[in-house]
Amino acid sequence: MKRDFFKRIQKSLSPKRFVISKERINERNYQNFVAFLLWASLISFATFIVGVSINQYSSFTLEFLSLFGFSLVFYLIARFGLKNHHKHILYWFYGVESAIFALGILLGTFLDPSEPSITIMVLLCVLPIFILDHHWRTFTFSVIVVIAYVICCYFAKEWKMFVDDMVDLAFYFAIATGVNFFTHEDRFRTIEAAVSLEEKAAKDPLTGLNNRRTGVEKITELVEKKTPGAFVITDIDDFKSINDTYGHMVGDQALLSFANMCNDLFGERGNIVFRLGGDEFAFWISDVDSPIRACQELDRAVSQVKNINIHAADKVIKISASFGCVVYSGTNIADFNELYAKADKSLYRAKKAGKDRYIIAS
Repeated sequence: MKRDFFKRIQKSLSPKRFVISKERINERNYQNFVAFLLWASLISFATFIVGVSINQYSSFTLEFLSLFGFSLVFYLIARFGLKNHHKHILYWFYGVESAIFALGILLGTFLDPSEPSITIMVLLCVLPIFILDHHWRTFTFSVIVVIAYVICCYFAKEWKMFVDDMVDLAFYFAIATGVNFFTHEDRFRTIEAAVSLEEKAAKDPLTGLNNRRTGVEKITELVEKKTPGAFVITDIDDFKSINDTYGHMVGDQALLSFANMCNDLFGERGNIVFRLGGDEFAFWISDVDSPIRACQELDRAVSQVKNINIHAADKVIKISASFGCVVYSGTNIADFNELYAKADKSLYRAKKAGKDRYIIAS
């Protein structure tokens, strides 16, 4: 039980979990950033209106008017300027919250030294919750804020008021640390579960490759962006006879071995490998802009298939495969459907010409 608890703690503090889901976390931080700025704008404006109705204009109401203007400007920047640029959203988030914390520290110390510091306590409990980041980084951020507040409070307030604020600070900081940790941990687990489900939905259960839907979506996107490359459709020659003669378990072994070979050859460098269905696979080879380059890649594939050994009882079965390829320059094909049709026709020609070979569409 204790071992499981410490494993969960160790996992929660591991930086790897942030890397795995980084894109999704950046999206969530952007959404939180926009919501936070909208919330800050509304709250500060409402506080300004209430302050004016009670005290007329004062330094207190003008500070909240400034906060309203600050939050509104950054809300507009985030809503329209950062909509499609989430990579550095954490820097924006920490920067904006630092400025608001600075205002809260001034309100609780030099600007109102005779009253207990309520604003900074509330901000300390609320603001870090919005940022989804490594636990140690959000904790360090809170500690820096606390140190800055303690220093300002020490120089701004009388000793008795300073001691009272330090007692309150210790209480609120403990609450904030616990709430932030468990809130962030719950969000991390939700994101990890969503990413895991998406990955499972995108994978072929037998081979672990991308499934047809995922592969087609990725290559369609490349074609729409006019990205040059070679698209290849391939299948195992006489695969039905393997199933009929040796059984489906041996057939699955052949599929898995062939899929692993394709992935080993073409699963990196921005390439895409996926299972179309049955014994048919397809892959996209990036940066191939000529038939000569495509020939070099497919020569390797044809020779590597010959190295596959399938074990059935006391026999070792050799397999071969046929490949149909089309080279996409970025302008010679209209869409994915045409790309697929040409590669499929080339595969048919390779089969008709005797199998165990490749043909590249002219």
